[in-house]
Amino acid sequence: MNKLFLIILTIGLFSNCTKKALDKSIFDPLTVEEIRDQLKINSAFEKVYKPLEDLQESKFSSNTNRAKWGAITYNRLFNYSYLKSSSDFLENELIWENNWNVKYSIGLFKTDSIFSYWKKHIIKDETGHYSTYNNKGLTYEICDYFNSPNIYTKEVIKENILKSYYDNFISLYDYKIKREEEYLKNKDSLVWSFLNSK
Repeated sequence: MNKLFLIILTIGLFSNCTKKALDKSIFDPLTVEEIRDQLKINSAFEKVYKPLEDLQESKFSSNTNRAKWGAITYNRLFNYSYLKSSSDFLENELIWENNWNVKYSIGLFKTDSIFSYWKKHIIKDETGHYSTYNNKGLTYEICDYFNSPNIYTKEVIKENILKSYYDNFISLYDYKIKREEEYLKNKDSLVWSFLNSK
């Protein structure tokens, strides 16, 4: 009974010590022992801590920076690093993509119609690839669209055609990046400003 109590007590003390270490400001370096303890709990801790070590001689040496970001703890930064893998973020990402599709729905429909039309008129060459129907740049891109196995290339070609329908067109990638930035900034503006500072 006493042995079990000692084990529970040891685990409790160890957890409190490791938690206390993460409550330190990121401007206060962890000891080797504290780092070792964190790595035992979560090997991913190194991905968060290593970049901070590299900043020790530059950003961290400034009192002005300490005044701005000293309230950021290791725990706060560690939690922030997991935001993009959270279910909430992934759900929002689907919403952003849907909003983009709705915003450009008419253009997307027209673009799909263009591809459907040209697929019937562009002839495959002896290699099985689609050849250019004429010298217009548009058909060059459409041939590339059908020939490319790369989904990203296909999306870029599609978006190039969409640009002709919208004056202020923004690609799905850029649209999601902008929404992502707003999302992360709203979650923790202090950590966001720290990570995005020069």
